[in-house]
Amino acid sequence: MVDEPRINLFGLRITKRIQLGRLYRFLKDYLSETLLVEKFALADDFLAVEAVVRIEGLQDLDALMLREQGLNLFHPIKTGEVQIMRNFVHYHLDQDGKIESGTCFAAPA
Repeated sequence: MVDEPRINLFGLRITKRIQLGRLYRFLKDYLSETLLVEKFALADDFLAVEAVVRIEGLQDLDALMLREQGLNLFHPIKTGEVQIMRNFVHYHLDQDGKIESGTCFAAPA
């Protein structure tokens, strides 16, 4: 990934690699995530993935905590609760094959 990507991740605008790292560190404290990739496409300038995502709550994560992180499109989850969604990812790659921009969104599975 380039140092200053332009990624829309479920409504959250990511413009620095460090933001993405902070986001995933936060989420990994509260969630366990398993992906089942159903479709994958790769070209010189893009990468696309369609997957079913299973999320399990490791700790309660309420709406206030999500809002404080800017995760307004995420749903609260309780410890042990499982949520399943369909995830769509489309990334644009630079000439070195690094992610420079993209969009990720989810829909009910």
